[in-house]
Amino acid sequence: MKVSYIINEKGARSAVVIPIKEWDNIERQLQKPKTKLRKRKSPLVREMEQAIEEVTLIKTGKKKPKSIEQLLHEL
Repeated sequence: MKVSYIINEKGARSAVVIPIKEWDNIERQLQKPKTKLRKRKSPLVREMEQAIEEVTLIKTGKKKPKSIEQLLHEL
């Protein structure tokens, strides 16, 4: 995919310009049901989502946090 960058006055990238056909494709993908999108996510993204859900449960008191020993054992 060919992309162009918009650079601010300091020379840092501030935006990306992509071909309209690519944008249309992205929009179509985003409008698909979540179940289809979830299947396409990388394992890392799925694991990060699970981690965020777990932290939320711990913060709300719905799940007990793991000890450092348990975390190390999972590695």
